[in-house]
Amino acid sequence: MRGAKPPVMWVDFRGGSLRVPGILHGMRWFIPWLLIGCTLPGDDLDGDGWTIQDGDCDDLDPRVNPGATEADDDGIDQDCDGMDPLLRVEGVEHSCILGTAGQIVCDGLESPDPERIWVQIASGYFHTCALDQAGLVDCWGDNAFGQSNAPSGVYATIDAFANHSVAITADGIGLCWGRCPGSPTPD
Repeated sequence: MRGAKPPVMWVDFRGGSLRVPGILHGMRWFIPWLLIGCTLPGDDLDGDGWTIQDGDCDDLDPRVNPGATEADDDGIDQDCDGMDPLLRVEGVEHSCILGTAGQIVCDGLESPDPERIWVQIASGYFHTCALDQAGLVDCWGDNAFGQSNAPSGVYATIDAFANHSVAITADGIGLCWGRCPGSPTPD
């Protein structure tokens, strides 16, 4: 019969109900399409032991969960911390990660300005320097030898070592600050 509405049935799922169109065939209902996304927050859809309530940011992929090991620069946030690492640097008592979106997060040392977009990072023993998209350098951490006092200017690249930092300016001039090799040692 044309124009007739299909029969409707009620489906019960864990204490709730849902009204869906179905086809009555004899004494059995057949639902002609799949229901996708009708899960409860406590469900572990991918069987990895983590649910959305536990912080699983992709409950359809068992390789992605808060306990997963992060693979750098692959476009996937495996450990659900909100960043995909582009580069990791380590000092003696700290480590920092530069994310693909330009953010820096450090463990054991403060992190730089989260409003800036960072493009490069380097770590010395107890300090770290970063270069932002405008070519400006910021260094933080130990400054016993001046290694965290970057001279003002626009830079193309940076690096950091035990107790000194180096950079090449946008004009191609190399600079060193802190306890630079060949410089007199402080008393």
